Amino acid sequence: MIEEIKKRLEQFSLPSRPKTFGVEYQFPEDIDKLASSELGTWMFKLAAWKGYSLKILSILEIERSWLKSQHDNRVSKRIAQDSDDKRRIPMRTLEIIG
Repeated sequence: MIEEIKKRLEQFSLPSRPKTFGVEYQFPEDIDKLASSELGTWMFKLAAWKGYSLKILSILEIERSWLKSQHDNRVSKRIAQDSDDKRRIPMRTLEIIG
């Protein structure tokens, strides 16, 4: 199911890993001293990383949600089974009472 969702997500033009992956940045201390083209470059780089990060987080959230629902279903079934087992009266008890 998760693989099917990932395939559907690939149909959209989602952000890919920025080409500067692994590069360390020296952020300017005072952006007032930057030219507008330099500021635009920084905004573009940071927007690319934000988009890529949100893509990765959304894929992980899909997997987490699916696993959580599977876990919740199993826990619910177990609780229902345990409560059902407690409602049953063993035959031996009925023989003693009767």
